[in-house]
Amino acid sequence: MHLPSLNNDKIPQSIVSTMRHRGIDVPELDGISSMSVLEEHIFDLVKNYNKTSTERQSVFHLVQIWGGNMGRMIYVRGDGFDWNKIDKHYEALIESCFSVNGHADNDFKIVFKAAVEFKKNVKYIGYSFITKHLRFWGYKNLEEWTFPPYDTVMACKYMKQCYDYRDIIFYWKRIYGEAIEKNISVSEYERYLFNRLQGEKQIVVSNS
Repeated sequence: MHLPSLNNDKIPQSIVSTMRHRGIDVPELDGISSMSVLEEHIFDLVKNYNKTSTERQSVFHLVQIWGGNMGRMIYVRGDGFDWNKIDKHYEALIESCFSVNGHADNDFKIVFKAAVEFKKNVKYIGYSFITKHLRFWGYKNLEEWTFPPYDTVMACKYMKQCYDYRDIIFYWKRIYGEAIEKNISVSEYERYLFNRLQGEKQIVVSNS
């Protein structure tokens, strides 16, 4: 899936440095010089996923990097990153994405329920980043109609709600509906909105 580049197409180095300092090596990042290339690489990994823990961990780290420097929290808070505690919950989140093939209300409810369950079981990751993971894993079945992330920019500027995770389904319904009306994919529409809204006045940053 080829989308317009993000306004800032640079790999966020703070989270990469944090991971390396914590002994977490991400060899898949070698040779990747931009967020656009990283994005396409994650999509390729998802498309070719063979359901191994190693693959899941690789994608997890890469999505955290793609999501931005705030993704470092799961690596530095508490007792640090422990994949053995995360993996089974992450696999369940992935399987929820694989269980849907569209964007009807019930599809939204299935993945939202999985996101809530993941948040309950995994510390130091908020819905802003969880929905980024849903976005990439949803690509397996939905491609350019995968679930758009619900980060602070979209919550505060698009939905005018800073920040309530209970708005996620309503956000999805709204953005899918508008994309359909405009006859473009939801991924293209979300990227257009994100780039435009991100450039507006400073928003209140939540701890989501």
